[in-house]
Amino acid sequence: MARGIDYSGPGATCNRDPDTGIRYAIIPIHNLGEGAHDEFEAVYVARCPHCAHELPDDTHFTTRSVKRPGGSIGNVQATDCPACGKLIREDDQYGDEADAQVCDDGMYKAHLDSSQDVWFTKSPYFTRAAFCSPCAPGACYLNSPCDDGERCFCPGPEWFDDEKAPFPIYSVATGERVDVERAS
Repeated sequence: MARGIDYSGPGATCNRDPDTGIRYAIIPIHNLGEGAHDEFEAVYVARCPHCAHELPDDTHFTTRSVKRPGGSIGNVQATDCPACGKLIREDDQYGDEADAQVCDDGMYKAHLDSSQDVWFTKSPYFTRAAFCSPCAPGACYLNSPCDDGERCFCPGPEWFDDEKAPFPIYSVATGERVDVERAS
């Protein structure tokens, strides 16, 4: 398979680990094992419901008297948005949808994007694959493994059904191959 085009450009360092130089890798979640969704945790970010400004972790809510629909006055925990100045009720700072789906378990760092692609940004394992599309300059696409491709992070065998990956898996620490057999 051809290596593809490195859309990050000569000398660029985007979409790669700054310490090892190993590139980030992308794979559709449906190409991983059945339990892959369980590895991700929903992350919610506190935001102003009016302007979407991200609220600092130390945002302090105080009891405020506010006019309710119908004219009565009631007390709520609230603060003013530092960006737009509008009142934010404490109960309204988080949206109904998660801002991200992440895996950060000490071994892996990965996130699931809105296209249902998993981005591996840290792993004890790597493989070699062709470059990804211009949408992910410098990253590699795990569905396009190639022997002369770039080193890129990848999930370990345990992320696949029957622990059989569609590409060879190597240890970042030793460079030795760790998967017993390759899926056909």
